[in-house]
Amino acid sequence: MIDTAFEPNALTIPANTDVVIQLENTGFLAHDFAMDNPKMVSKVLGHGGTTEVTLNLAPGTYTFYCSQVGHRQLGMEGKLTVQ
Repeated sequence: MIDTAFEPNALTIPANTDVVIQLENTGFLAHDFAMDNPKMVSKVLGHGGTTEVTLNLAPGTYTFYCSQVGHRQLGMEGKLTVQ
């Protein structure tokens, strides 16, 4: 995570398997990792903060984003392909 962007902003992971995604905020604004389906939000990370999220998803395409006010509208979102 950097200010108003995820790097990378597209990920491909295997279906029906626990996958751990490591997140690090290298920007100066607070960020999180959110999804609507399934509904989840990581803890909020300040500059230099790290966390992990574990996902186990059915095949499909999912959108992830930062739920901090205004960040998604500035383009802080990405696609997660599960196959």
